Amino acid sequence: MAQRDPLIEQLVEKVREQCPEIDDDRFFVAIYSFCEFEFLALRAFAALKSSVINPEGDSRRLLGDFRQLRQTQLMFARELGLTPASLASIRSLLKRESGAEPVDLAALMVRAGPVEPEPKPPETEG
Repeated sequence: MAQRDPLIEQLVEKVREQCPEIDDDRFFVAIYSFCEFEFLALRAFAALKSSVINPEGDSRRLLGDFRQLRQTQLMFARELGLTPASLASIRSLLKRESGAEPVDLAALMVRAGPVEPEPKPPETEG
């Protein structure tokens, strides 16, 4: 088995921390691939920052490669639920699978209104 890159592993951990919905071993390969594309895209962007035009005055080939990297990465992001629409879809699916409706405690408290303390029972002597 190939040795994993520690920088990619750090990115994987960040994704898992930020996206608890996909912190599941079943998603590992897709998360790892997403992070590899992030790593490569960051390096390509750093190279493009100096100049997107080659000495002949044409856009650098790396610009097209960068676009392809980001397009592929976006595909992984959608599959992992890292876009707002795909995250909503995954949450909906998880809700259906669990059979439980999420509880909005704050909304329930607002609807219930203020709570008055119960009066103390009168003290009895004796």
